[in-house]
Amino acid sequence: MSSNYNGRPRPAEVVVYRNEYGIARFRESLESLVAGQVVPSFI
Repeated sequence: MSSNYNGRPRPAEVVVYRNEYGIARFRESLESLVAGQVVPSFI
């Protein structure tokens, strides 16, 4: 489980199975974190 608590990007997620591992999700960038935010024109 992960969230963007306090405006922090999510870390990478790694899957480990026996003696192998792989990346399940890459680290979230700051650009993707703020992609859906809009500043109103009156500010």
